[in-house]
Amino acid sequence: MKKSGSILIKNGSVIDGSGAREERLDVFIKGEQIADVGRFPLRNADLVIDGTGMVVTPGFIDLNTASDHYLSIFTDPFQKRFLTQGISTIVGGLRGSSLAPILYGDLDSLMKWTDVNQVNIDWASFDELLNLLDRRGVGVNFASFVGYSTLRRAISSHYHDDLSAKEIDAVVRLGSDALDDGALGISFGLLHRDSGSTSSRELEEIYKLCSQKGALVATQPRYDGEKIFDAVEELASFADEFEVKTIVNTLVAVKGHEGEYKRAIERIEKSRYLYFDAHNFDHQTLPIHLLLPPEFRFGGIDKMMEFVESEIGRDGILEALGRVNGDKLVIASAPNFDFLVGRSLKEFANNHGLSVAKGLLKLMEMTRLRAVLFVENLNSKEAFEALKSDKAFFASSNPSLLSAHNVIDHPGGSANVFLNYLKDSENLEKAVKKISFDSASFLGFGDRGLVRSGYVADLCLLSDRIPEYVLISGEIVLEEGSANNRLAGKILRRT
Repeated sequence: MKKSGSILIKNGSVIDGSGAREERLDVFIKGEQIADVGRFPLRNADLVIDGTGMVVTPGFIDLNTASDHYLSIFTDPFQKRFLTQGISTIVGGLRGSSLAPILYGDLDSLMKWTDVNQVNIDWASFDELLNLLDRRGVGVNFASFVGYSTLRRAISSHYHDDLSAKEIDAVVRLGSDALDDGALGISFGLLHRDSGSTSSRELEEIYKLCSQKGALVATQPRYDGEKIFDAVEELASFADEFEVKTIVNTLVAVKGHEGEYKRAIERIEKSRYLYFDAHNFDHQTLPIHLLLPPEFRFGGIDKMMEFVESEIGRDGILEALGRVNGDKLVIASAPNFDFLVGRSLKEFANNHGLSVAKGLLKLMEMTRLRAVLFVENLNSKEAFEALKSDKAFFASSNPSLLSAHNVIDHPGGSANVFLNYLKDSENLEKAVKKISFDSASFLGFGDRGLVRSGYVADLCLLSDRIPEYVLISGEIVLEEGSANNRLAGKILRRT
């Protein structure tokens, strides 16, 4: 369809994103903006959409995605899996890893997620990355944090050691440049091997920088499960001391530790500057290297493989893995071994005549620690209850993958996670507010997230809570439920 200069959506039930009750209204769009909202029985437009029976909302914002980590922002620029859920804006650069800055021409920090050889790197700075994506075009609006692990790797190859004062200064300068280039803030992946050893001194210096710049911090907690409260307490102390808005990414309720999870939520609610995002899956995505004992979980892939392949390392790993439940672990992806995807770990081990622990070790060896597993260990009802908090954001933690031949969808249905959230929500107005205006406000997008005059025309039209139309900057990118291969997304920068 040819891009229209003006669009009139007539007779839709508007949920404007503010939390107000829905109201039957017309929405007039001119160019990239909402020009007027009201009743316009005599107004003409280049295109008129009959919104009768549909709910008109702001486009949804997913503030925790992995399209950059899996490089699908390049390999699937249309990002259809987001569009079909009504998502118009996604955020990347999380868990401490971002696509820039790249000082030495590699994307090693992404190796735990994907084959980094899928793209040719022709950028270095954060500004060059965003300019490149802008030229190539994206199907959804894209904004990004800069990853602390990415910054750290650019300065030092010894990422399991504390940085020297000189190295910390260099990381801070590099991070400052990225923030000036438009990064939303700085992210940490404290659960991952290359961030777990981040010292309090390093956190303190980054928080000072973000406080000075008015930037955000996004971070995984250092621990989950029985230690989740302690991990949240650490982050709350930094956020409140330096007055930096901080979002705890993918806060999960691990079965058996619901009490600690509730305490963590209560601590976040007491903090002025701490927030969290969550989803209501009952399965957790687990990169296989996280099953290694902590004493072997440092350095890069090659360093960890030395432990896996050494006699001393194997004995220690097998001892630690002795209590793994093979029925609860499913192989989600196994690079170069697609035929294994979808099998349980127990099935894999049995096929090789091995115990579950030895089967897991073999899978580590075969995939060189690049397999990803699903483990059924989360209390989804507890997480859904936590999402009612004013400090909570709903997010998917997922990429938009063009082909699923070598990876299975999350058992919770990542392709429909936002749709399931809307379907399960008793109050649609509150749910829409959380995934539109509240998210836009937190990220600092002052011209998005509401169906009001003067706001960017990122809109979603729902029929039975399923997207029928999606508009990005006034351009239709989803029509009658199907994406139309338009790259209408914008690259959003912190201002």
